[in-house]
Amino acid sequence: MAFVLARVLFRSYSSLPGTTRGGGGLLNHPLLTSPDGFHSLIDSTLESCNDIVRQILTVSPTNQTTDKETLLLFDELSNAICQSADLSECIRLLHPDPSYVTAAQSCSAALGGYVEQLNTSRELYDAIKDINMESLDPVSYRHAFSLLHDFEISGIHLSKDKREKALKLHKDILYLSHAFTEQCPTPSLINTKSAPPSIIRHRHLFSDHDSSQNLYIDSVPYLSGDPELRRDCYKEYYSSSHPNKEVLDALLRSRHSLARLVGYDTFAHRTLADTMAGSPEVVMEFLNALNDKIQPLAEQELYEMASVIGTTKDRLEPWDFPLALDRAKKNLFKNSGEHFPLSACLKGLRFLTKSLFDVDIELTDINPGEVWDDSVQKFTFKREGEVLGILYCDWLNRSDKLASDCQFTIQGGRERRDGSYQIPISTLSLSFHSNPPLLTQHALENLFHEMGHALHSILGRSPYQNTSGTRCTTDFAEIPSNLMELFLKDDCVISSFTNTAPSLNFSSNLFPAFKTQEQILYSVMDQVFHGPHPLGSSTNEIFSGLHDRYSVIPHTSGTSWYLRFTHLYSYAGEYYSYLWSRSVANLIWKKCFSSNPLSRTSGRRYEEAMLKHGGGLHPLDMVRSMLGYEPSVEELVNAYCEEINNMKESMTL
Repeated sequence: MAFVLARVLFRSYSSLPGTTRGGGGLLNHPLLTSPDGFHSLIDSTLESCNDIVRQILTVSPTNQTTDKETLLLFDELSNAICQSADLSECIRLLHPDPSYVTAAQSCSAALGGYVEQLNTSRELYDAIKDINMESLDPVSYRHAFSLLHDFEISGIHLSKDKREKALKLHKDILYLSHAFTEQCPTPSLINTKSAPPSIIRHRHLFSDHDSSQNLYIDSVPYLSGDPELRRDCYKEYYSSSHPNKEVLDALLRSRHSLARLVGYDTFAHRTLADTMAGSPEVVMEFLNALNDKIQPLAEQELYEMASVIGTTKDRLEPWDFPLALDRAKKNLFKNSGEHFPLSACLKGLRFLTKSLFDVDIELTDINPGEVWDDSVQKFTFKREGEVLGILYCDWLNRSDKLASDCQFTIQGGRERRDGSYQIPISTLSLSFHSNPPLLTQHALENLFHEMGHALHSILGRSPYQNTSGTRCTTDFAEIPSNLMELFLKDDCVISSFTNTAPSLNFSSNLFPAFKTQEQILYSVMDQVFHGPHPLGSSTNEIFSGLHDRYSVIPHTSGTSWYLRFTHLYSYAGEYYSYLWSRSVANLIWKKCFSSNPLSRTSGRRYEEAMLKHGGGLHPLDMVRSMLGYEPSVEELVNAYCEEINNMKESMTL
């Protein structure tokens, strides 16, 4: 989950709270000893930001020194907003006390409105535009380019009437995006008189509504042994009549109109202009080439899935895959029920970070009132005694916290004017169900994945917080997390915290081609929905055609599961990033780590070439520095497929 204000002054791949000031409040912030402290936080933040804005607008861009000063002021403005906005989002998403949640939400909304005002400031845009870009060092150039690019894709450079139209479209998109995500989990309501017999037979599984005349279908019981129940619930829950259909159509039209208004052919072109892929044409080339190689392997896996659940290949439906996967895990893995103590998993992470980066991870005492739940732990990352960063870990599942496993940047690193470095602060939010936590294989993989994001933030040393750590393009930000998953599956790392290596097989290796093709379908859908069509046909018609090409299981007529797919809001043209980043991670693993996963030389090279820069350099430049070449689409596809073949070879069905 990422808190991304789709605005110009700061980028935040993921976010939360953070400050290094002592004081006894939440995250050691002196104002946050009670919910009322958020009102003071708003006032102090706006006062600081307004002062910085005044300084920016009084600087005259006549020489290199002034240009650099302008960039520093913009970064100080970004830093002031990010620290308070990200902190507010942290509390909103994780705090168990509703009074804190409400106060944090009000603070976040107030700061969001302030940023909207800044984004419409032609004077701020002119201050960036007037900078002599040729005079800047590469990192400062990237910082200035990012600010200028974000201003212009928002329409600030347009004439007054077009700017007003762009602002209205931004507001429409924000409203429609919130409406879409809020309605995604809405249960389907079905009258008991017209409900299919299977649902009536199992009505005890569903909540009653209106004196038992209606039932709520709030999920699909994928693991039920009743195939009719799985089918009927799937059709009801993912019905094409979901109210999000009109919302999504309006959202896509607004995005397309905004893209055209600011000079792009499509919203996908607008989104991808500064990414590794660079354009939707390259993304589709990658996805199509990957699908061509994956589809025959996915077809083979259909026979395996059918065998597991006792049916035939031609009778498999979309609601059958979760059951096949669950039964395969139980039938084929001796260690499928094994759980790993969190303490042992952290030992493995410490071993890995020490081996690769000479970094120690130390459990740190927490001050009274510093964290939002007693189960939260705090870790300090050090190298030769120097503090590199802080990581808060919210391990346990709670009904009152964000459900998704994720990493958030709390405080971005940056160089201060006195020469010191503002250390990065991050948090991990995971959902372990026991205390002390015992991790399943899936939870273990999630832990390493999210720790990859945390390391990206903590080891970053960008001079500007606007480009620190995971504040970079999505198709680059997912490389460290995917690479950490590859480390986890290596026997050298596994054996550092469990006695099961090398016999431990990961359930994620089951049906890898089929799961990859699912991701290809999601990614293609995302590209096409944000592509050149102005919705001349319905999204369901478009998706049905895509499903026929990019899936080995036929589309179910009358269903539109993508109407509950929240990533259509949050990624909006960038969902391909998971597949792309996995390919790059595989290339890095093979070239730099496969022969010696614990190489200090390769680890430091990885840190120096990629992790330390965050978004401070173009992502392709960092990948070139790491690999020694720029990978082609063919090389990316081959790297991904090689991993799939290795995963399949490790399984005996």
